[in-house]
Amino acid sequence: MADTLEIAPYDPDWPRRWPRTHHIHVVQSGGDEERRTLAFRDPLRAHPDVAHEYAALKRDLAPNSSARRHETRQAYAETKGGFIERITRRALTAESR
Repeated sequence: MADTLEIAPYDPDWPRRWPRTHHIHVVQSGGDEERRTLAFRDPLRAHPDVAHEYAALKRDLAPNSSARRHETRQAYAETKGGFIERITRRALTAESR
């Protein structure tokens, strides 16, 4: 794997082009955001019941969401946020013990 990311040239039509195939989050290695991201990811990997619960939540939300409309995309993200925060907080609390 390369040590650096290549910066893509500016594309003014990018926001209007669908479907998108990737959604990437980049965070600083060792930073707080990486710690929080892993605190959510790791329980999903370690506990299939938690992963299934998250998948079910996403399936329930999907019919009322459109990736093309900001309002429904935002509502989808906010509704998942409570679940994500609960799992993340639980993992971080367990980590600090």
